[in-house]
Amino acid sequence: MLSETAITTALGKIEDYYNRSTDTMLTQYYSKLALIELCGWVEQSMDEIIRLIETKTTNPENVTYVEKDIIDKNYGFSYRHFRRMLVQSIGIINVEKMENTIDTRILVEFKSTLGNLYALRIENAHTYIKGITHRLAAPSTIKNHLNTIYMGLKEFEKRLRTL
Repeated sequence: MLSETAITTALGKIEDYYNRSTDTMLTQYYSKLALIELCGWVEQSMDEIIRLIETKTTNPENVTYVEKDIIDKNYGFSYRHFRRMLVQSIGIINVEKMENTIDTRILVEFKSTLGNLYALRIENAHTYIKGITHRLAAPSTIKNHLNTIYMGLKEFEKRLRTL
């Protein structure tokens, strides 16, 4: 998984700019930037977790399959997207075992936060700020999602490493 420090630093800088700005349009841009940055980090982290599977196989065709047919063909970061990549790479039985060993609170919050963040990203990635009423969260709110997502990803990464 990608470094949590890098995204925390980036979100912190965006939050500082947001807090110092007196321009409403700029604060909207900073909010949108924080959202897109966190979402990009989540997507890349999920890809890195799935790439752990490449270290578990000795067949080069399987490595190519993971990269080209699973990671490259995934276009989202909701739990449904992440789970689909896991199922395609390690099987539904192994995914179910993993889900059953993760603390229920962590798993439920992880799924919920990813779903909310995904919906926000879809809404904002496909619209133009000017003239549109947006549902934008302050960078501090976006930053607060990081811990929940990080804990969930860490749990899956830990379990994948033990396969």
